[in-house]
Amino acid sequence: MGRPARPSAARTLAWCTLVGALLGLTGCTATHQAADAGTPGAAHATGGGAATGIPGTSGGTGDGAAVSSSGARGSTPSPSAAPGREQAPGPAAPPVVTLPGLQAAPTAPAAAPLLTGAAPATAERNGAVVAGFPVKVVPVPKGVTVVSSSVSSEGARVQVGMQASSSASPAAVLGAYDEAFGATGFTPTTSPALPGTSAHLYQHGTDGVVVTVKARLGGGTEIALAGSLTTAG
Repeated sequence: MGRPARPSAARTLAWCTLVGALLGLTGCTATHQAADAGTPGAAHATGGGAATGIPGTSGGTGDGAAVSSSGARGSTPSPSAAPGREQAPGPAAPPVVTLPGLQAAPTAPAAAPLLTGAAPATAERNGAVVAGFPVKVVPVPKGVTVVSSSVSSEGARVQVGMQASSSASPAAVLGAYDEAFGATGFTPTTSPALPGTSAHLYQHGTDGVVVTVKARLGGGTEIALAGSLTTAG
């Protein structure tokens, strides 16, 4: 085989000129990429390469592989940090509606105590009314026989008690007490009672007396009285 022909000097010069032009174009491209790397999210490239900012892809060598936190990965703000975004306000309280001219009913004044004077000393007695028992406020109707009576005081409060009997029927006895307490200023009402008994409550302000009656064997009525009063002093 013969030796290959040597390229002429003219062809060699043309190839060198073409390669130089290509190298100049590549250098220009690298210059533009380096200028673009100054924007957020782009990395500087050396040696003719540049970082893409996309995970898994890179170009060039050196510093081009690093991606800044303010670049492509960290550029999307969280929804809670979006500017101008506010939370929806909660439900508003309902308005207060008032009716013009409507006023609360006036409170009735408390009834004055019926018992006056100093509170009696604590005492009890069998077969009669004890000393200090307020018979003007807690009357003993006619036909009622006192079995025992008592009175006790604590400050302005006075407790009274009585056991008695009558030959009248239970209904007649309650009728007599209704009339007697009504005359002193008490209001009679029916009160709860145990089976076989009947009771009336006599009330005036904060004062109250309960009379309980029960039919007695052989006829007549057994009477139990208990009350709490306030003295005006």
